Amino acid sequence: MLRNKRSNTWFAKREEEYRILTQEVFDEYRQVLGAGKICAILVQRGHQVSTEYVSHLMWEMGLSSIRATAKQDYMKLHEPEKKRNLLRQQFQADRPNQIWVSDVTCFKLVEFYLYTCVILDLFSRKVVAYKVSRKNSTHLITSTFKAAWEQCAPDAGLIFHSDRGAQYTLHWFRQLLHERTVVQSFSNSGKLHDNAVAESFFATLELFFAIAIIGSYTKEVEPMPYTYPLEFKIKAIRRYEKGESIQSLCQELHIAQSTLYHWRKQFCSIMTPQRSYTPKEFDAISHQLQRLEHMMDVIRLSGFIPAVPLQKRLATLEHLYNQPDNPFSVHELCDALGVARGTFYNHIFRRADRSKYQEEQKQLELKVKQVFDDNDQRFGASKIRMILAESGIRVSAKRVSAIMQELDLHSVRTDAKKLYKAKQQRQKQNLLERVFTASRPNQIWVSDLTYFKVKSYWVYLCVILDLYSRKVIGYKVSRHMSTRLATLTFRQTFEERGRPDNLTFHSDRGSQYISKTFSELLQRCGAKQSFSASGRPLDNAVAEAFFSSFKREEAYRREYTSEKHFCRCVAEYITFYNEVRPHLTLRYQIPQAFEEAYYLSYIKKSCSTDSEP
Repeated sequence: MLRNKRSNTWFAKREEEYRILTQEVFDEYRQVLGAGKICAILVQRGHQVSTEYVSHLMWEMGLSSIRATAKQDYMKLHEPEKKRNLLRQQFQADRPNQIWVSDVTCFKLVEFYLYTCVILDLFSRKVVAYKVSRKNSTHLITSTFKAAWEQCAPDAGLIFHSDRGAQYTLHWFRQLLHERTVVQSFSNSGKLHDNAVAESFFATLELFFAIAIIGSYTKEVEPMPYTYPLEFKIKAIRRYEKGESIQSLCQELHIAQSTLYHWRKQFCSIMTPQRSYTPKEFDAISHQLQRLEHMMDVIRLSGFIPAVPLQKRLATLEHLYNQPDNPFSVHELCDALGVARGTFYNHIFRRADRSKYQEEQKQLELKVKQVFDDNDQRFGASKIRMILAESGIRVSAKRVSAIMQELDLHSVRTDAKKLYKAKQQRQKQNLLERVFTASRPNQIWVSDLTYFKVKSYWVYLCVILDLYSRKVIGYKVSRHMSTRLATLTFRQTFEERGRPDNLTFHSDRGSQYISKTFSELLQRCGAKQSFSASGRPLDNAVAEAFFSSFKREEAYRREYTSEKHFCRCVAEYITFYNEVRPHLTLRYQIPQAFEEAYYLSYIKKSCSTDSEP
């Protein structure tokens, strides 16, 4: 009896010890590990426990890994709540501070807008609070609500009604109402009558402003004269030329805008022999002329026009020159297509003297093209000349070469090998075939890209993992999913890892990885490229598994405020992933320690080999 009592006490003590150890490991690894990994860590630390026992302890203590429900919790947190209309156009209240209605409107003052937010009590129609700002932001709404709350101090259960403006539906404002146990009500989309109390207040306010403005004009503004002195007109135009706007001048000088426009056309015009231009029209023409000059420079520097055969350019010039309504001079035509005027005149006016040569040249061109096509575009100028000589046509290889260049004929033999090798290099082979093992570090790298939404924009993350240790050896974050993101990540990782030899780089078939720029970078670095099959994400399972862990253990648990915040959290998680988190494939070893163990054993093996006689 005493022995059983002592054994029960011992078991209870051991169970309490394992509870504390399980809780410590669970909190140490950021609450992302399950029973299997916690058990492996405890075994590594010298404690003999089973996975079933750890799972039982976690169930009793109410511990559960957040990875299983991380995405569901994230979607519930960000799922928009239903925007209900609790009033349904019943604008009545039984007591003060039972229902508040609110809205925002804007008034234009000279060159800027003023935004006014008001909150009214539905019981007395009294304005509880108001704020005026130059920006229509959520801060305007929240400051108005806080002022009304401090002034009236309503009881719990207050109903706050407004339209569906972005300021009222934003998460910050709704969180503020939720903290004060305020029930939020919204008007239906496009239904102004659902917020009629606030709308009627603003209508009264706008009518009051209109009466005040009309009264000020009738009292203070002097009647405009029928005629203005010449000096007054020139002085007003000079002020306009110095940068003052027409609207501000009209308000200050009490001049109609049409009158000032007329003065600008009269005193500010730029006269030419053909017509007169206003400064705006003259600037537009100057910009257009500069743009056309730049376009001509681009065409000239591209080298496309000289690449066109001369006969085609002369034929084009002849067609334009013979048009009945031709507006171009010979100088303009020749300069545009880069043809000497003498050559053009010779082509137009001396054709009769060279008709026999042209006819012979035309027949020779047909013969050269026929021989070229009959031999499957294999022969060059020398072989074509020999075949023509056998048929009785005496011609030099230089003339045949000129004809081939004129007809844009090129033998396929000159670049056949180059094209064949390029085609072979572009073939996308899967060198791994889902065998995700490596015998040493820097033998096989895998990579992939993912994206995540931060605020109102997307950020993209590119990572590279070493297949031997499953360690993240390189990563980059950018707002653009471009080839530059993949190339920068690989180039930086390649330098940091000591420019390894005999490297195999595996990825999916994204446009960033199959691009010519990225393939050439791998060739220069001596790396073989491997691709997953189309539509087979399991061919790149190592990278996909990392992104799954990243999203469940990090991304879905946080609310990122900026791109810098996202980058900082990515860096912290990758450090945790490489140096703290155990990996199942490595038999619950840490990637950094697993890689260091390989290099340590390699050094010991090398030292033992050198010490042998």
